Amino acid sequence: MERTLNPFFGEEFQFEVPRRFRYLSIYVFDRDKHLKQDKVLGKVAIKREDLQRYNNKDHWFALRPV
Repeated sequence: MERTLNPFFGEEFQFEVPRRFRYLSIYVFDRDKHLKQDKVLGKVAIKREDLQRYNNKDHWFALRPV
């Protein structure tokens, strides 16, 4: 992958979400093959009541510090 501060991975994921939760949190890691250690780049947390707004729509979320 090209070294950049704005990488694009082109990945899509589908998964079922449990009925009872307050936030859906997604963490993004950078894997360092040489150090064999993962670094947390940031996370996205979406409130349960806001999820319907993004259903079947493309949307970009900014990573927040962990």
